[in-house]
Amino acid sequence: MPQTFLEITQNPAGISSLRQLKHCKLILIRQPFQSVTVAPITTTSATITWTTDELANGYVDYGTTLNYGLNTETNSDYAPANSKNLSNLLPNTEYHYRIISKDEIGNTASTPDETFTTEALAGTGEVAVTAPSETAITPSLLISGVEASFVGVASATITWMTDLPSDSQVEFGDSINLGTQTSINSALTTAHSVSISNLTPDTNYIFRVKSKPLGASVAIVSTLHEFSTLPHRFL
Repeated sequence: MPQTFLEITQNPAGISSLRQLKHCKLILIRQPFQSVTVAPITTTSATITWTTDELANGYVDYGTTLNYGLNTETNSDYAPANSKNLSNLLPNTEYHYRIISKDEIGNTASTPDETFTTEALAGTGEVAVTAPSETAITPSLLISGVEASFVGVASATITWMTDLPSDSQVEFGDSINLGTQTSINSALTTAHSVSISNLTPDTNYIFRVKSKPLGASVAIVSTLHEFSTLPHRFL
């Protein structure tokens, strides 16, 4: 319902004036998010929980850069509390995230960018050291379509796509610690293919891919993936 309000203004000389505003409507702009928590956080996962002041659903954008690159599915039910689990994360890594929420009549709201860091692997002894005089140039690069193909008893070919020409490297191992990496293929391409060999038959391997475009000082890494080599009986 229209109401009457008073407006107080001040000119550059510091003299205040008062005027009456009639037939105005007061519009309240509110922040629907009442609380946001990230817990528990492990080496490879995190759970993001949030509450809103009305029934709403939502999803989470997340990734290792401000471009995010990954998102969860949208909750199908409208509720005052929502939760999303992020999995296949990298240990000891900072992640950016934001929550996108929509109420029953279609109003959409989002949180500002926030971050959390996954737990480090126990016993790795890794210490991150950053030289104060150096600034890392983080690329804006999207990795997609990561696959393991032509898997044999002792070899496999890892393929993936990037939206910018970049180099190619694969880290892999028979545990989440990985431990082995291929040589960097410095040829810049958007369609990547790296062969790995000398694998153990009938073994599950975990891997991730890395690509760095021209001019960047750090590479973008994918989430963890896995494949299993064939047993000897298929020879």
